[in-house]
Amino acid sequence: KNYSLNELVELLNLKMSKRIKPKYVENNVSDYVDATLADTCKAKKELGFEAKISLSQGIEKLIEYYRT
Repeated sequence: KNYSLNELVELLNLKMSKRIKPKYVENNVSDYVDATLADTCKAKKELGFEAKISLSQGIEKLIEYYRT
């Protein structure tokens, strides 16, 4: 699944009980990237790596780690 920056911020805010708003800045059209997606096929093929938890679960674990 792909996530937009706004969705990521929303998820982080939810997990951390915050209301942080992203800061939008001017971006030259020549520097603009519409979307990027990681292709994990090579990692799966060569390393046997496959994600076992969702982004939401990973964020929860990361927050828990830093809070302890």
